Amino acid sequence: HNMGCSHSKTQTDYPWESGDFRTYSAGWQWVDSKPSGDDGYCSIMTYEGFGGGLSYHRVAHFSNPSINYVGNSSNPTGHAQDGDNARTMREMRSVLAGYRAAVVPPTVTLGLSGSPMAEAGGAATVTATLSSMYEQNVTVNLSFSGTASWPSDYTRSGTSIVIVAGNTTGTIELIAVQDIAYEGNETLVVDVSSVANGTENGTQRVTATITDDDPELGVTPSVGAEFVGSVGGVTSPSSQVYLLTNHGTESINWTASRNHSWVLLSAPHGTLSAGGTIQVIVSVDAGALEAGDYSDVITFSNTTRQVGISRTIDLTVRPMYIYYFPLDTDPGWARNGEWAFGQPTGQGNEGGGDGEKDPTSGAMGDNVFGVNLNGDYSSAVGGPYYLTAGPFDFSNYTNVVLHFERWLNMDYGLFAPATVDVSSNGTVWTQIYINQWNPEYDTSWSNCQYDVSSMADRQAAVYVRWGYEVLSEWASAESGWNIDDVGFTGDAVSSPDIDSDGMPNDWELLYFGGETKAHPDAIVSNGLNTALEAYIAGLDPTDPESFFDVAFTNDFVIRWGAVSGRVYSVHGSTNLLDGFHPLKTNILWPLSSWTDTVNRTESFYKLDVQLAE
Repeated sequence: HNMGCSHSKTQTDYPWESGDFRTYSAGWQWVDSKPSGDDGYCSIMTYEGFGGGLSYHRVAHFSNPSINYVGNSSNPTGHAQDGDNARTMREMRSVLAGYRAAVVPPTVTLGLSGSPMAEAGGAATVTATLSSMYEQNVTVNLSFSGTASWPSDYTRSGTSIVIVAGNTTGTIELIAVQDIAYEGNETLVVDVSSVANGTENGTQRVTATITDDDPELGVTPSVGAEFVGSVGGVTSPSSQVYLLTNHGTESINWTASRNHSWVLLSAPHGTLSAGGTIQVIVSVDAGALEAGDYSDVITFSNTTRQVGISRTIDLTVRPMYIYYFPLDTDPGWARNGEWAFGQPTGQGNEGGGDGEKDPTSGAMGDNVFGVNLNGDYSSAVGGPYYLTAGPFDFSNYTNVVLHFERWLNMDYGLFAPATVDVSSNGTVWTQIYINQWNPEYDTSWSNCQYDVSSMADRQAAVYVRWGYEVLSEWASAESGWNIDDVGFTGDAVSSPDIDSDGMPNDWELLYFGGETKAHPDAIVSNGLNTALEAYIAGLDPTDPESFFDVAFTNDFVIRWGAVSGRVYSVHGSTNLLDGFHPLKTNILWPLSSWTDTVNRTESFYKLDVQLAE
């Protein structure tokens, strides 16, 4: 029937009808020498029973006028107009050959792996899966939404997924983008917007999360701080400023804490509005510490979220300096040749020899004294050339030691000597260092200490000089001297104080006419200070105009009259109700000024002075 073949036209039960496929498409029956009990024969498309009690024997043939059945060679199995199944099937076979089973397009579902993604390049995969393989490519078009923005917060390998014919899955990649802004965790929503050659299985949606690694409370710089100081002496650098920033959208409470009292904080806590900033100034007090290495950790905490950020503070305390020059500024020492003050540029060794380059900064801070800060010294025969420091008064000191940091690159001393000399009068010099038999090729800063007690103890005008000289045309050009952090240590020789009133005999004798004549609580001629205060401040107690004065200039420079044997400290406050906090401590003579490079706002300043230990 499916091929267009029908029953016999002469059947009384379910006969061929005029509306059937073709007039010749019917089955056929015929009468012949039939088997016993049958009334005739019939082809496959007819029934054995024709109604009226007739019975026919079915044979294995479709009706076909060209084929005779063996029962009677004169009777064919079909008729050209009324019974030709074979013709019908021949004419239909080309049509039927093109038939295919009904194909249902596949459905698409979405899947997600790799979420949550780390902000620092984390990856997630979106997978589209078909319900069954399909003979054509299936394209799944996607839409993107959520709190994450493309391409600032993430990148994607495509906006559609193509599933190639014969496969059941396809993917795209989502990559998180690192930034420095606090945004909180962000979402990336992926939806199916349309499907070509398929259908979406209901509503398909996946949501990826990008985990923010930027703190709401930002602290810059991101590194700790290193300080170098002396017992009772100055520290370098003087302070480290940390900027706290609220990157969030709401106000937060914060604290700054440390474990040891030698770490000083300008502010221990506060509140930051959204987008607000505040400076926390970190300094150290090396005066109460013995020589050695110290370390502490400052924790800046967002107490609203209970999250903390740490910065390590390292302090190296050296023996107390009688004089100390961190070389943050030029002390004005005499120099000639290619000696210069400033920041080295990391050049040198242009000739490609065994020497090394200059540093790019000082051992502490940026500046140094060096020979040609932009490369090698001249190899032309000449010199000696000196950097000369002094005079230094060690009248009340013994066991004097010279300290400095060096970065030195010199040829053999026979060709180009580098020297260090000491003099107690600026005329007669004693050499304490020379690179006589070996070249010097430094690749890092090193601390140098020289005992100069035989030249400096109890001397009132001591000089030190660093020198270089080119003696031979065979000398190679090298990057030469770099000097930083110059200081002197020694043991103070106390002046006698027979009445133990804190004022030495010679001072009382000079100003009051006797070794026990001054009373420590007596008001001196300026009408303001006691005699003991006048001694500590280095004042003339007999001069009505002698005061402990401080001058302040519009460029935030504080100046005072420094006196030998005294230590000075600067304290500051932006609100007197909150008291003062240290800005710079342990400033030794001959330094007599300090510049506030941090606050630069309306501030109050206080200067303290005490005797050097």
